[in-house]
This record gives sequence, C-alpha cells and structure tokens, in this order.
Amino acid sequence: MRRVVIATIAAAAVGAFPAWAGAATFKGIVVGKSAARGTIAVASARGAVHTLRVHSLVRIGSVVTATGTLRADGTYAAKRVSVRGRAHRAHIRGVVAARTHARLLLSAGKSMILVHTGTRALAAAGDDTPAVGTAVDTEVEIENDGDLDEQETTEVGEQKTVEIEGTVVGIAAGSIQVRIEGGVIVTVAVPATIHLTLAVGDEVELKASVQGSTLTLVSAESEDEDEGDGSDD
Repeated sequence: MRRVVIATIAAAAVGAFPAWAGAATFKGIVVGKSAARGTIAVASARGAVHTLRVHSLVRIGSVVTATGTLRADGTYAAKRVSVRGRAHRAHIRGVVAARTHARLLLSAGKSMILVHTGTRALAAAGDDTPAVGTAVDTEVEIENDGDLDEQETTEVGEQKTVEIEGTVVGIAAGSIQVRIEGGVIVTVAVPATIHLTLAVGDEVELKASVQGSTLTLVSAESEDEDEGDGSDD
C-alpha cells in the first residue's frame, strides 16, 4: 500500500476505536460499505464503528464476527469475516460531516455512513438537525435495500475536526470535492498554505476543521488499495 502525506498539520482523530495492537476479533452489524475502497463498516452493540478492508463486500445489516489486523491508517485488514445473521436495527456513534436533503453524512471509525432523516431535514430553518461537527449517538432502522433510516439521534458533543474518506471528483483553486458511497459530494476549502498533489479519481482521507458549516482542509492522504490482506467467508 502507498500512502502519500500531502499535508502534515496535526489534527485530532475523529471516531473512537480500541487501541488494539496486532490482531483483533470483534462482532457487530455492517452499517456501511464502499466498493471504491473495498471496505465495510461494522458497528458494535455500543455504536463504535470499525472499518475493515475486505476482498468481498458484505450486505448492510449483516451480523458478522470478524478478525483482522490493525493497519497504520486506523482500518483493519480482514483475515476472516463470518456472517452470523441479519439485524434490522443498529447503533452508530459518529460525527456529522455534512447535511443534505433529508440525509446526514456521518464520519465514524474511518468510514462515511449515510443516514436518512426523513421529513425532519425538510423542516423550516429552526429544525433540530445536528450541525456539521456535532458528535451524535444514532439509532437506525436497516431497510432491505441497505438504507439506514434514523429512529433517534442524541447530540453528545462537538468536534473541531472531522475526517472524510472518499473519491476526489473535483479540484479547483481553493477547494476540493470528494464523493462518498451513496453519491454525496462534500466540498472542503483548501488554504493557500497547503499544496495538494492529488488527482481526480484518487481515494483519499481528509481531515478538516469545522467552522460553522464550512470545512477547511487540515491534512490529506492518498491511498493505493491494491494490497492483499486476507480472505473473507
């Protein structure tokens, strides 16, 4: 795997995961997946999300037991993923990275998770949709097509930085656009002091500071995902 550090300004990590060294075994519900990155996002019973690099994607809503090795980027190289059943509800802890029409984009455990908020996001300007940078604890219902429908969301704090993983779809003077699974495009402002060596089509991990609804780039990494890390069930 090739990891190119574009900027080196330190940022606080977003999304909690255990400080395991080496191999780890855990159980949870698949709440997200990315074909572009070759990853699945697994939420524990308490809502902590872990991202696994896999060779075969697993259906959202699957209950899995997995073993993997912690990588330098905070994701896990899956050695084995066993499907044990199916769940219709899940618990997710993450940080709001974007708000779109009736949807919340959460950054959680090195993955981006799209939650449908229904009519709440259609309310007037005084609606209670969490702002960008808000840390949330969300209960979702998992539809048969893999959509996550919000049931209840509790705001538990605020983050000054947020992580965004996805595919670069646009680079302009002073900004970069990244598309995540589900088609949501997030625009991040790029300060004049940061020189990007990215290209459209790159898979990236961005760290951005939050100022109101504006995200400003702090650091960026590009990743090459050709590395083989094991096999799945």
